[in-house]
This record gives sequence, C-alpha cells and structure tokens, in this order.
Amino acid sequence: MTQKKDERSKNWVAIFYPESLPSDWLIRCRELRTDVIISPLHDKDLLEDGTLKKAHYHVIFKFSSNKSFEQVKTMLEPFNCPQPQKVANMKGQVRYLVHIDDPQKHRYNVEDIQIIGNVDIAPYFQISQTDRYSLIAEMMDFVSDNFLTEFYQLMNYARKHRSNDWFPLLCDNSAFVMDKFINSFRNKHREDDILSYQRKRNSQEDDES
Repeated sequence: MTQKKDERSKNWVAIFYPESLPSDWLIRCRELRTDVIISPLHDKDLLEDGTLKKAHYHVIFKFSSNKSFEQVKTMLEPFNCPQPQKVANMKGQVRYLVHIDDPQKHRYNVEDIQIIGNVDIAPYFQISQTDRYSLIAEMMDFVSDNFLTEFYQLMNYARKHRSNDWFPLLCDNSAFVMDKFINSFRNKHREDDILSYQRKRNSQEDDES
C-alpha cells in the first residue's frame, strides 16, 4: 500500500491586505503563540502593465509543529486573507519579503521587517563569498558609470539606497578594496585630464607656428 504524502508543514505564508485586516491584527498575530515574520508594506509593487498592485503584506508563520492547510486556514480566518501557501524554501521566502534577489522589483528595507516571537532572520541575509564578489563588481560599475571620485560618495549612496547589501558590505569588509578602486579611478582620470590638456596646448602651439 502506497503511503500517503504528508501535506502538512511547519512553515506557511499568506498575503494580508490592509483594508481587509481587523484593526488589532498585530495583537491577533501575537495571540497565535507562534513565530511570525511580517514584510514591510508592499505599496510599490507593479503589475505587468505598470500599474500599482494593491498594497499588501507577506506574512510568514513558523509553527513549532506541522499544520495542515485546513488548520492554518482556520487560524487565519480573522485576517480575511487569501488562502495560505506552504513555504517551499524558507530562506528564499524571507528574502522575498524585501525583493532582495529580484532587481526588477522595488526593493524594501530589511529593517522594516516585523518579527513576532523568537526568530532570527539575520542568517537569511548573510552575504556569501560569491555574492560578495558580485556586489563588489556592481559597486565598481557604479563608481565608473557615475564618475565617483571620493569614497564618501559611494558610502552615502549605499547608506541611503543600498542599505541591505552594499552598505553592510562596505562597513564589514569591502571598504579597503573599494577605496583603492576609487583612488585608482580618480588618479587615472586625473592623468587623462593632464594628457588632454597637454594635447590641447601642443595643438595650439602648432597652430601658432
């Protein structure tokens, strides 16, 4: 006899729409007595035609034991949300809360993720060695494309616009290599400016003679 596959799971995710939530929805989440991870409000997501999607939250529930779909659906009825889904990959699901791996979508701030219970999401956002090299390459291209000549310009941009990846990377272990790159970039263009001036000066002297 074929054994029936267990369709239960400890980890589930649902989409919450603000206009459908009870005013005390956060309190009700706490009353579930389980770990909950709540995304920032996704109010800048776009449909394929460029129009805004309805604002929503992605909410992950980490139960201490396996729950069936029916159990989770019943628990979430007070939130008036669409049907919950099993989490296939927790790391990917947590990172999706801010679209950190999808450059085509608006990126939200990791700092705006809300945690209920005792769950540490920091490991899900740790940068691997491969990711580190890719991000350094991104920063090098950014410096070149935007003609940055001082390290503080990169730090300020990273702090304001790439606080989830560039900024911690620069603070932790990549400041030296990026500072060296910016110095070299600045010196190279300084030399180019001097050569350009010398060519212009020589051309003027040739014209005068």
